[in-house]
This record gives sequence, C-alpha cells and structure tokens, in this order.
Amino acid sequence: MFQSNSGVMVYSIKKIYNALSFLVFYISKVFQANFELAFHILSPRLKMRPGILKIPVALTNSQAILLLVNMITMTPGTLTMDVSEDKRYIYVHFLFLLDEEKKTREIKNLEKKIENLFS
Repeated sequence: MFQSNSGVMVYSIKKIYNALSFLVFYISKVFQANFELAFHILSPRLKMRPGILKIPVALTNSQAILLLVNMITMTPGTLTMDVSEDKRYIYVHFLFLLDEEKKTREIKNLEKKIENLFS
C-alpha cells in the first residue's frame, strides 16, 4: 500500500515539475518574442518578411495539439492559421520568417515541452 501511494506521489511531483518548467519556458519565450518584435518595429528599416510554414506535428492528443496551436498564436509575431484534417500538420504564419529551419526547431521544441505535460 505504501509503495503504491509513493508511486502516485512521485508521479504527481513529476507532473507539477513538468507544468512549472513549461510555464517558465513559455513565459521566457513570450518575453523573448516581445523584445524581438519591439526591436524590429522600432528599428529604422522594418525588415518584415512574412511567411507561412507547414510544420509536421507528432502530437496525437487533441488537447495537446490545441495547447500547441494556442501557445503559438499567443506568442507575438506568430499565428496558427490551420490544422490539417488528419492533425499531422499545422500552418503557422510568421511576421519575420528569416530562418525557416530555426522557426521549425522552435515550434518542435515547444511541441516536446507540451508532450511532456501530457505524458
């Protein structure tokens, strides 16, 4: 009996840790995006290069996908436009799409953090 309660407690602590680490990660990313957006807007020449990326999604949980697209949309300079019918791709609009690979890596990193929340 003690063993099973201990396992539940460790699982709960792990979930709380994952949620808190995700929160810190996401808040730092939002601040970073705000600073980058402000820098671009306030610079003498606006170097806006809008674009849309089709990004593969490995998440299978509908709630996890919903969280992913909402987090992307709430980040300044990005907007999730659509999720494919089979939920394997998302279409994201970026105001400053200077490096497609970097933006894809950032979204995939966010996806991994969300996957940890739902595991």
